[in-house]
Amino acid sequence: MKLKAALPASALLLSLFAATGCTAETGTDELVEDESDLSASRIQQLGTIAPGETKTASYTSSPLYRSFAFTAKKGTTVDFWVRSSTGDAVAYILRSSLSTVVRNDDADATTRDAHVKAKITADGTYYLVLKEAKSKAATFTVSFAPLVPPVDPPQPSTSDPFDAASCTGAPLDFVSKFAPGATEAVLGTYQIVLRKRQCNSTTGCTAWQSTTEHAGPSGHGKATLAINPNRLVLVGDEASSAYGTPAIKLGTDCVLGSGTASCNDYYVTQTAHGAWPFLVGPRDRHYRVGLDGVGSYHIDGDNVKLAGALLDHCMRLTAHPTGPDEIYPNAPYNDFEAAILVRY
Repeated sequence: MKLKAALPASALLLSLFAATGCTAETGTDELVEDESDLSASRIQQLGTIAPGETKTASYTSSPLYRSFAFTAKKGTTVDFWVRSSTGDAVAYILRSSLSTVVRNDDADATTRDAHVKAKITADGTYYLVLKEAKSKAATFTVSFAPLVPPVDPPQPSTSDPFDAASCTGAPLDFVSKFAPGATEAVLGTYQIVLRKRQCNSTTGCTAWQSTTEHAGPSGHGKATLAINPNRLVLVGDEASSAYGTPAIKLGTDCVLGSGTASCNDYYVTQTAHGAWPFLVGPRDRHYRVGLDGVGSYHIDGDNVKLAGALLDHCMRLTAHPTGPDEIYPNAPYNDFEAAILVRY
């Protein structure tokens, strides 16, 4: 389907195109909200443009915009210049839904030409849209630079979640993982793995060994991004509550930095009672009587606080929750580490 001078209503266009997305790169381009007059009925389609091509567009104020369609695949970078000796260029890259990805008026302080550049995050049809800043008649040239192909993610040298080499790369582009309008985005499924060693204050510690020992259900679930506030939430598969609490509210929130995540105590859940900290150890198991006179077995251990890397193609979080006993620091003890590795 093509845009033209008299197009169907934008609602019809939205129903015919699947939503796609791209991410603006840093530079003179700026992310903006959708402009109310960027509707299908006000855009005249001038055909298609391919990478490496330069095309000419004659502009008048009716309709308000001119457009060239192009297709691009996820991971490629598209780069356009819109130039004119007779007008002040304003350029946009639009999704097929007509939502604005990136807009630019003046590429820099020395020119009235426009420059828009974006990294595509979903295969699809897009539009390079232009207008004259004051809607005056003008002639524009549109140059579509050759595509920058996607860069394959780095291949890790190991899949050991305790090894930093298992997850390397650039910081995660948080917004790129969300569909338009979404408030949650699942990065992938996770599984907490543990390793163990025996230590004492005289001879030190043995080598690390893998173990399934824990003092609670094994941690597994979905690593989920959420907004308001922006955060990573580790939502356990057991996350449910008899009180109707949403699963994501029972997850473990993690504060985000540039390429990093730092989490509070990792929680596991049960239907009747909600959430409780995931403990590793255990140091002791004993019978405890509560204030209501009811007794139960209680497992002492150390809460897991995960932290680590949140990168463009992987997440690696680790924790070293245990150590010498606070009351008997010279006594032998079991030392534990926990780790999560997710690829996406």
